[in-house]
Amino acid sequence: MYTNADSLKNKFNEFTVRISDYDPHIICVTEVKPKHMKDNLTEAEFSLKENGYNMFPLNINNNIGRGMLVVTGQVCTARQVCTPGQVSTKLRQVYTPILFY
Repeated sequence: MYTNADSLKNKFNEFTVRISDYDPHIICVTEVKPKHMKDNLTEAEFSLKENGYNMFPLNINNNIGRGMLVVTGQVCTARQVCTPGQVSTKLRQVYTPILFY
């Protein structure tokens, strides 16, 4: 499941309903933060742990970019990795190897 949220905070309830309806294994959300962010956001505001999902956030709780989430379900064994030589927090990608069992 993929969506460009253009601010997920005000759509989070609808987002969780769709997740309940479709039960996706992998979810990617871009533009999590609003264009003109006034308040700092926390990763906990977008947690789906109680629904059985693991979250891999990128630039949610800082002022870099608009933020991105990669979320994996219970059928996936996933972990976030850094590419060799990755030193900048300004990178706009998340690499998540996914092993299905």
